Amino acid sequence: MTYQQSMYTFQAPCMSTPPAKQPDVQASYDQDKYPDSNEQLMCHQEVLDLFGVKRGAIIQWRKNRGFPEPITSCPLRWLRKAVFDWMNSAGGCKE
Repeated sequence: MTYQQSMYTFQAPCMSTPPAKQPDVQASYDQDKYPDSNEQLMCHQEVLDLFGVKRGAIIQWRKNRGFPEPITSCPLRWLRKAVFDWMNSAGGCKE
C-alpha cells in the first residue's frame, strides 16, 4: 500500500515478512576429538580449545566477565548456546 502526496511517498511496512534468521550457534564439533560433547553441550576441553586458553582463564572469566557457569560440575559441561551467546556479546569483547 503506497500513499503519495506532493512532497513525500509513504510505503507501509509489510507485516508478513518473516523475522531475520538467527545465526546458527550450534557450530559443528569434532565428535572424535570431543566425545563428551554433543549438539547442545560442550565439554571442558572443547571450551578451552575454542578460546585457546587454560583452565585459569575460564575461572577468571566466570568471576569477572560473566562467562556462563557450567551446567554440570563433574565432568564440566557448558550449554553450547550460552557459550556462543557470551562470545558474541560484550563478554567476548565484541560489540
